[in-house]
Amino acid sequence: MIVEVDGQIVDSVRKLLSIMSEFVVGDEISVTAFRGNQKMNFLIDTKPQKVEILPDTPEELAKELEMRMSRALESLEEVLDGVTEAEASYSPGPDEWSSKETLVHLIHNEREVHTWINDVVAGQERFQDEWPGDQLFRIRATLTTYPTVDDLMAELRRSLKETVATIAFLDQSFTRRKSSYWRLGMELLSLNNHIREHIQQIENNIRQARSMMPLG
Repeated sequence: MIVEVDGQIVDSVRKLLSIMSEFVVGDEISVTAFRGNQKMNFLIDTKPQKVEILPDTPEELAKELEMRMSRALESLEEVLDGVTEAEASYSPGPDEWSSKETLVHLIHNEREVHTWINDVVAGQERFQDEWPGDQLFRIRATLTTYPTVDDLMAELRRSLKETVATIAFLDQSFTRRKSSYWRLGMELLSLNNHIREHIQQIENNIRQARSMMPLG
């Protein structure tokens, strides 16, 4: 849910549309939003976007996903290079995730994606209006199972690999359900943006942790 755009409070759809009408293509817009209970700050680039072309086959879609996810993982690994467990556990505020908790969120998201893909293919979607949010008890349970950054990254890699494999194993006949295949493909290709948003969040957390914690 968007609550602020370019320093202006958003309290209705009409207000959001009014604020957005002030911008032109090429502007960079600062946005504050909540994803569940998680407060996020990010920039929106309003440069014209090229139209996404959906690969014709599940195998081609899987290869495209794998390439994008590999690049995102490389960026994430660069940000986490040299981070300590204490730094990764640092939370900027009571309602904000630490870097480890953000990694848990990315793992949970992939697990939900696996279920969602199955639902779309089966024609029995359970999640329509909102994506399930991460509850604190669930985050804590996952952190108990994967307590270190290395543990979390290994599980995230496995989860992303499973997402790719799930698509690769889809029957070619599913592509004949053009609306479902298009929606599935477009949603999956956009997941890279979600990961990159959280990479920026993790980078900000680590930077703040290092400024707050004593050296040594």
